[in-house]
Amino acid sequence: MVIENSDWFKAQQAVRGWLYSHKIRTEAASFCAPFDLYTTGGTRLEIKYSPFIWRNEGSGKRLTWQFNIHRHGKIDGAKVDFYILRCDVSPVLQKAGFDTPIHLVIPSPIAIPVIRISLRSMMIEWGKYSNGWDRIAE
Repeated sequence: MVIENSDWFKAQQAVRGWLYSHKIRTEAASFCAPFDLYTTGGTRLEIKYSPFIWRNEGSGKRLTWQFNIHRHGKIDGAKVDFYILRCDVSPVLQKAGFDTPIHLVIPSPIAIPVIRISLRSMMIEWGKYSNGWDRIAE
C-alpha cells in the first residue's frame, strides 16, 4: 500500500521526474518488489530519501543525511542495480544558498546498512556519485 502524501512517495516521484528530465523513463515496481523503480531497459532502482537534519552522533549532534540501505535488517544487492539516494534540501542549506536536492547514483551492491552523510563526507567521499544519471542512461 502506497501512502501518496508521504515524504517517501513524494521523493520517489521527484526522482522519477529527475530521471525523466534526463530522458530516462521509469515505472514503479510492485509493492512487494525488492526495488522501487525500473527503467524501460529493465534496470532496477532502489530509491532512498533523507532530509538534512540534526542527528545524535557520538558525543554530540551533527547535520547529516541518513539512509537505511537494508530492508528488514538485510541487504540484498543482487536484486538492485543502482541505489539513488535523494539528499533533500533543508532550511539550513537554503540559508547557505543550496536549494537543489542532490541525487547520488550508487551501483549495487552497497555493504553498509546505514549511510550517514555530512557536508564534509559529501565533498570527500560521496560527491563522486552526485547527479550521476548517466550511469543508468539507456
